[in-house]
Amino acid sequence: DDFCRDSLNLKLPLLWRVGSEGRRNRIISNLITIKGNFFREMLIQNHSEKKFPVTGSIQFDKLFENSQRSRILNKLSIRENVPVVILATSPLVENTIDYSFLHESALSVIGLEGVRLFLNLHPYDRVHCPDRFSNFPGEILESADFYELLPHAKALVTPASTVGLEAAFCKVPVLGSDYYKDINWDFPYFNDYYRVGTKVNSKTVSQEIEKIIAGESDYQFDNFIKYMCHAHDSNSFKRVSHVINKYLES
Repeated sequence: DDFCRDSLNLKLPLLWRVGSEGRRNRIISNLITIKGNFFREMLIQNHSEKKFPVTGSIQFDKLFENSQRSRILNKLSIRENVPVVILATSPLVENTIDYSFLHESALSVIGLEGVRLFLNLHPYDRVHCPDRFSNFPGEILESADFYELLPHAKALVTPASTVGLEAAFCKVPVLGSDYYKDINWDFPYFNDYYRVGTKVNSKTVSQEIEKIIAGESDYQFDNFIKYMCHAHDSNSFKRVSHVINKYLES
């Protein structure tokens, strides 16, 4: 709060990264650049529209650039044309609900011929219980490696998780636990118009992955990316800079 007040006293534009709490709390920044219209629509319910130009995410610029590079494939010794599946886990607090889905899905996926399975741990587990999934089949990714590898994956398997947003931006299908109802998912992965994934369980996940590998699946990423992430490119930083410069000139 002191930093915010000092910035305002200097009469400089203040940019603020807002999480879900921004929907409720008073926002004092001059500008908040937004990933996509989905987030803007939530924020303008309680705040002025002018504060929220849609630019896409600078963070996602890196994801787009990663899709153009193969360094991570060499680092992890992944041969060309080998299908990669990533299992994104949930934190320890959700263990009772999700463990069975995660464990049985890992066993199912690892049984697919030629598929490489990688695990991406939830940030909480990386710090507090990094060995929680050490008995799982598959290889545990370092955090930085996950974001490099994601654009090259055939599918992301996960319980209800926001990491599906990054996967969908990379045009990687989101295979989510069918235990959860639509209301439990933060983003509309399974909506008919924004269909970037499908709900699965440990018995159907391998079948869906086989369809994806065979090119028999039908996912539509363009509408989702436009609504949630604005554009599938690496130019968000240019749009953010343009918004700031335009504000300073006004």
